[in-house]
Amino acid sequence: DVCSSDLKKRELENLERIMAIQHSLIHEKGLHLVEPHRRFVAEFDLMDISKDFMLYHLILCNDILICTKNKKGKLKFKWSMTLDKSVLVDEEDDSNLVLHTGQDQRGEWRVKLCNPRLISEFVATMNETSRAWETTSSAVESFRTSGVSVDSLTPR
Repeated sequence: DVCSSDLKKRELENLERIMAIQHSLIHEKGLHLVEPHRRFVAEFDLMDISKDFMLYHLILCNDILICTKNKKGKLKFKWSMTLDKSVLVDEEDDSNLVLHTGQDQRGEWRVKLCNPRLISEFVATMNETSRAWETTSSAVESFRTSGVSVDSLTPR
């Protein structure tokens, strides 16, 4: 079946991308990115304009946002947060953005994308992914409390 083979191909490509990120990530405590539910969404380079004007590389998955710095071809882990912290993005002006990180200690983080043409894509992707994760995690919690096995609902 063509649909099934396309789905398996996309799942394999996603797994390969997550594994490539995992392989290039420098993290002292061994952050484990490869999870059955995890899907790679996008990545962006940006500059922190609220504090240190450092360049960062953000990796967005369907359930987690990971902040890294490029170090000699590797990605040095800085921080991560699950999207259940309600990560939302607002355009502050033509080139600056504000990441609202909900319950995280960062609160608001003012950033500038390295490629300003990607601002609308970045805002839409971050906000849609965060809202989708909220919906998904709420549905999963409803299934858990109802006694339905979430694992039995995962497509194979």
